[in-house]
Amino acid sequence: MTITLDDRQEIGPPTADGTQLRVVATRKSDGGRFAVVVDGKTVGTVNTYAARTAYRQVVFTRTLGTTIRTHKVQLRILSGSTSARSTVTLDAVMVTR
Repeated sequence: MTITLDDRQEIGPPTADGTQLRVVATRKSDGGRFAVVVDGKTVGTVNTYAARTAYRQVVFTRTLGTTIRTHKVQLRILSGSTSARSTVTLDAVMVTR
């Protein structure tokens, strides 16, 4: 399943136990930006713009630690650089052990 989000929307707060976070999304010409928030702290931003569409791309990875713990993960959509580039197509958020 693919989720498409527009400006000012967010996904979360799912919780998951693990040590590694990966976000999989589609990069495309109307791709927007989103912030990755873990345990209430912004840990990165992702721009999903690309001249050519590329499906199911790992667009963000982060090590959450060496010990398996429960983490709260949120994705916050940021304003696009233009109105034509304000959509994020999310394929998966994975927290692995």
